[in-house]
Amino acid sequence: MRKENVCGGTDTYFNKEAPTEIKSNDLVFFSVASAFKSTWTNKNDFIDFCAFVAPVKDGFFTYFRYSTINDNIESSLAVVDANPLPRLAELVGNYRLALNNGKSSFTHGLPENFGGSVDIKYASGESIYYSDNSSPVFSYEFAKDVLKVIKSAQNGKKVKYPDFSALTEIYFEEKSKYGNSSSTITLRDGVWKNTIEESFGDDKSYVVDTEISVDTFNYIKEKVEKYSVLAWSDLPVCNYSPISQKKLVFKFGKQEFVIDKNVLLPEDLNSVFFNIELKLK
Repeated sequence: MRKENVCGGTDTYFNKEAPTEIKSNDLVFFSVASAFKSTWTNKNDFIDFCAFVAPVKDGFFTYFRYSTINDNIESSLAVVDANPLPRLAELVGNYRLALNNGKSSFTHGLPENFGGSVDIKYASGESIYYSDNSSPVFSYEFAKDVLKVIKSAQNGKKVKYPDFSALTEIYFEEKSKYGNSSSTITLRDGVWKNTIEESFGDDKSYVVDTEISVDTFNYIKEKVEKYSVLAWSDLPVCNYSPISQKKLVFKFGKQEFVIDKNVLLPEDLNSVFFNIELKLK
């Protein structure tokens, strides 16, 4: 059911079929974000918070970020061995997040960071999703407890991925109804070179070879390592059809990591794929 007011008002949507009680405790995806109404009495109070946890092949992709009244920003990303999802499932139940399931509200004209969203999925197929851009979507206490769980997991053993020194190829591909393009970066005679191939539906391919500078290569390396991009190959993908299909492939000998452009990520990381893509075109 949808209620709409597009003239500077509020659009609301309520899914009556969304359960307000979840039977499963087996979380497989956890993504929450919210702003908070501060009393401005404690400079260490959160004014916003986001957290993201999802299983990957050899561990768990974890991320959190928060900012405080005194402009302190803390964030941390790690692929960890310890599983924080069971404890997060307990918190979701204890704080009864499912009571708001299926509700979405968008008020036009508000600046960013006034509200938030909750997106939680279970192995049973059950899920919790709701959003509101005008007010907090979960309690401050819930945020603090989630932070403790993720920090505890990140203090443990980390999952290791191949070192960039063992990289043999980077491949980028884009396909759309307007044409296809690809970039293949390989080490040739001690220099990283990029073969760019494009076609636009005229049965002709246009190929250009360029050299990748040390600065460009180091930029890509820094992004991949800082944001654990190799782990993205195991994260879920958005279930909608994009205008163009894009993917990045990092090869380390026979081992390769394929990252879809539409992979589900914390909002803070959504520009990383694009920033790498720009360096390959």
